[in-house]
Amino acid sequence: MLRQLGLNQLESDVYAFLLQHPPMTAYRVGKMLGRPTANVYKAIESLARRGAVLIEEGDSRLCRAIPAEEFLTNVESRFLRTTHAAVDALSDLQRPIFDERVYRVESVPALFDRARNMLANASSVAIVDAFPRSLAALRGEISEAIDRGVFVLVKGYAPIEIEGADVVIGSDPKATMSAWIGEQLNIVADGRELLVALLDSEISRIDQAIWSSSLYLACSLHAGLSAEHTLVKLRLLLNEDPSLQRLTDVIRGHRFLRDGLVPGYRDLIARLRNESGDTS
Repeated sequence: MLRQLGLNQLESDVYAFLLQHPPMTAYRVGKMLGRPTANVYKAIESLARRGAVLIEEGDSRLCRAIPAEEFLTNVESRFLRTTHAAVDALSDLQRPIFDERVYRVESVPALFDRARNMLANASSVAIVDAFPRSLAALRGEISEAIDRGVFVLVKGYAPIEIEGADVVIGSDPKATMSAWIGEQLNIVADGRELLVALLDSEISRIDQAIWSSSLYLACSLHAGLSAEHTLVKLRLLLNEDPSLQRLTDVIRGHRFLRDGLVPGYRDLIARLRNESGDTS
């Protein structure tokens, strides 16, 4: 874990060793660890610069480890300051890029970061079709999107309540999950970007996942998922022996791309008109 925070192996070993022992010289640390003294001196100097070790003034130069909680809190603070500064600096370099390529996503953390960013950036409408573990991982971001006024459709595969979302549960979710074996996660936001993924059942490994900001593909997935959402509602109503009026209300409540709720559809049509020279 210390190596993941930027320390090398020797620095990690020295810091962990000093945490367990009273202050001592770098020479003695090297002897007790069985490491070359010169390398240990360099490691301790590096640890001191990082704020992990204190070195006594004077000839003895005894080395003392900073308590782990204090050191790690300082690491976190420095990381956040650096991150914020990097965001500001890199934002100045960013330029809008028209890119409708399809990209593979091969890291589970990157996959869920992408999903969370899509929900965070949604302005009008988002559709989430997800198996239980994936849906649970995104529940907070779904609620935050709803709080911002985003209309969210959710298709789940186990009972779940998300206040403000239009949630449907498939008529036979266990059969669906059994057929797919793994975890499915499909998201489309504003008809502008899409994420389609199949993971293992523990959401620890990606079998296949793609992301794209293709307007056409995003609008197509939006149309398909919203139609499936309405179809599930109709099937559930049929099981309840509904009245014609209730079925009619569900069908009339279906929102098509052309109804104006999906920004990506408007962008796509505007682009097509510009490319064709149609100014009407």
